[in-house]
This record gives sequence, C-alpha cells and structure tokens, in this order.
Amino acid sequence: MPMERVIELTQRWEGNDPGAQPMVSQDMFDLLIKNEMGKPIDQGEEIKRFVALAKEQAEANVEAAETAKLDNDGDMIKRAVEEILTAQRKGDAHPNMQSKMVTDDMGHNLAPKSADIGWESTAHFWHAAAKACKKHQAVIDTRLTNEHIVKATGYHEVGDDTLGGYLVPDDVRQELMKERLENSVVRGNGASVIPTVRDNIVLARIDDASHATSVFGNVVFFWINEQAALTERNLVFGQLQIPIEKLAGLTYITRELLGDAFVSVEAEVRQSFSEGAAWFEDDAFLNGTGAGMPMGITNSGANIGVVRAGAGTITYPDIANMYARQRYPGRAVWVANQSILPQLLQMTGGTEVIWIGLSQGATQTPPGSLLGRPIIFTEKLPALGTADDLMFLDISHYIIGDRENIRIDRSDDVQFLTDQIALRFILRVGGRSRTDVAFTPNNGNTLSPYVGLNA
Repeated sequence: MPMERVIELTQRWEGNDPGAQPMVSQDMFDLLIKNEMGKPIDQGEEIKRFVALAKEQAEANVEAAETAKLDNDGDMIKRAVEEILTAQRKGDAHPNMQSKMVTDDMGHNLAPKSADIGWESTAHFWHAAAKACKKHQAVIDTRLTNEHIVKATGYHEVGDDTLGGYLVPDDVRQELMKERLENSVVRGNGASVIPTVRDNIVLARIDDASHATSVFGNVVFFWINEQAALTERNLVFGQLQIPIEKLAGLTYITRELLGDAFVSVEAEVRQSFSEGAAWFEDDAFLNGTGAGMPMGITNSGANIGVVRAGAGTITYPDIANMYARQRYPGRAVWVANQSILPQLLQMTGGTEVIWIGLSQGATQTPPGSLLGRPIIFTEKLPALGTADDLMFLDISHYIIGDRENIRIDRSDDVQFLTDQIALRFILRVGGRSRTDVAFTPNNGNTLSPYVGLNA
C-alpha cells in the first residue's frame, strides 16, 4: 500500500482551503512541498491526524458494507437499473435519479466537480450501490449507469450495466500524463558553475592560445652563453566577462480549472515550466548567440570545424579526425543529434561494421560510448548533414554564472477581470566559454575543447 502523509496546505488545492490538512500520497506530498503549496506539520500531530483520518475511513467502509447487506436480492439491482434505462429511452427523467447540477449563492448553475463524476472512495461506491438495492425508496446514483460503456449481451459482465456492470466503478487515476524532457547536456556534464550576486562576472585569465613561440601567453626561455645578458618576458593576462541574462515565462490558469481538476493543476504547471526553463537554458548554453542570452558552444570562436568525408554522412575517418583535434580527449564527451544513429550503426572499418558488431547478429544494445568516451544524444543539436550534428566537447571549459535560481511569482490581480491567476517564471543566468580561440600547438593542427563536424 502506498505511503500516505498529512500536509497543511498554504494555498488552495483540490477544493481544500489554505490551512486544511488532507491526507495525500507521498509523491503528492513531495510535489506540494516542492512547489510551496503546503508544509509539513509536527510529526506527533501528523501521526494523530493520520490515525484519525484512517479511523474515519475504516468506519465509513464498515458502515457501507453493512448497508450493502440490506437487500441480497440480485434481481432488485437489475430491476432498478432497467427502470432507469427504460425511462431514459422514453426521454423521461427518473424521479429517483440524483442530479449532479448544483447552484452557487447567486442561483447560477455550476458544472459538477471532478469528485462528483468519479468515486471519492470505495465507501462512497458501496453506499451508492446499497441505496440502489433498497426495496423501498431506492435512490440510483447516475454514476452507476455508466452509459459510456458499450453494451454487450450475455451473462453477468462488466460491459453490461443491467448484468451487474455498474457494480465495478471506473478507475480514474488522479495523475496527468506528461512526457519527460531530456536531461541537461551542458550543466550536467562538467560545466564550471559560479554562483554570483552581481549582474556581471569578471574572471582573470592568462592568455595561452598559442605555443608557436611561447607558453602561457609570453613565457619564453633562452639558451645562452656564459655571461650573456638575459631577455625578460612577462605573463600576458586577460579578462573574461560573463554577463547575467534573464530567461522568463508567463502563463494563466482559470479558477475553474484550479478548483475542478482532479490533479493539482498549479503544481503541475510550476513543475512543467521549471523543467522547461532548464531546457531553454541548456539550449542557449549550446546554441546561444551571446546577444541577450548566453554565448553558446557552437557559436564560440574556439569551435573547430572538421571537414567531413562526404555530404550527409559520418564515417570512421570523420570521427578519428575529430578525436585528433580535441585538446583534452580524455575528459571530452560526444554530443550528437539522434538522426546520426543510422550512420553510426552502419559505420564500417574496411568491410566490418565497427560501432555495433553485426557478427553477433546485432543483438546487443548500441554502446553508450565512442572511442571510449560517452556519447549523449540531444534534440538541441542540428540534424544529420548540418554543421555540428556531431560534436566532441570538453564541457569543463564552459562557465555558467548562476545569479538566481528559477523564481516563481503568483498574482491573483493581473487577470482579475477574467478570474485567472498568473504565474511568472524568472531565471537569471549567464554562460560562455573560458576560451574564445582555438589553440595553436608548437607543431601540428590547431586544437580546441570544442570540435564539431562541418556540413
């Protein structure tokens, strides 16, 4: 049985006012706490409250079970439902049908609550079934008719209400189906994160972009003769500035949706927008232009483009050449669009398929690495045949400036005339590479922490 907890609400949720102490599942408890819609109560008080709620539920179940025994005549159930169905076919309203339409204080009709449509608990279901079985003054709950089920003929079955089908309540799961977003590529794979309270980060650095004639920018040693004069050299220092940018989102939620939905809409919106902010942040770390947003890796001046062997293809020589241009291959990761997978799966060395061995009948899961380094697939890089569809990155060279974690603000006034609440999401963050030029070694081709495959 799933663990349940008692929570004190700080905001209205599922028809409960702030201050109410409902019993919820552990998952919902965690979600409400995370979204600041509730708070834990004292452990001793929680235990007392939990016991009281459990006792109430147990007593309700016992009472319902006893009531259900009032009439064991199975035909009574059948006749009661048949009477309802007959009245419906004639277009008449059965006098004992319970109306689910309610009115507010002004006399306006209101749509039924979600709890009125489904069953609040097993006890509520058995109470309704027992009332339908009474010999005198039977009351048939509309939820017992299940008109939406396609009728079938035969013996007692779930598909036919008149044969006992309505005794099985609909299973309405109180959850919202939602796709998961992919994990962060940059922040989750070694980027340097610097917390800040300013709107601009300034870092000192030594310019070490070339070893053609010196190291560390201007460090040179000379072979000299005895008593020869020495030549001085100085380190060359530079600055790296990372401006903090602002990522924002906004949405509205109607009061009706907040009050009537069987899931916590506000909590789901908060969670979804928070995950969405992380997605857009990661996309900027990879592809940002630097204009009002972070400067992304693909637009860094240090990004080296390796010319591919053939248009729209990825071959083993391409991968070998990319590996050779990575300055720090031992800590780099491959990042690629998933559309390159057919190329990898069919990549050959001579006459043999080399990334996944067809000699084993292709029964194994494709490896999670390429030349011994992890490979990450992401929708944020371009599709096969476009520049940077495959990259080999040392992400530790990318610096993230965290000014403010995502801030969620709620307003009940912005959409006062339309009776909606507003949720605003603000994230302040900056990012750019610690180097913006490729490295020139003493001999050989230029190297870089960022290597991509040209179109």
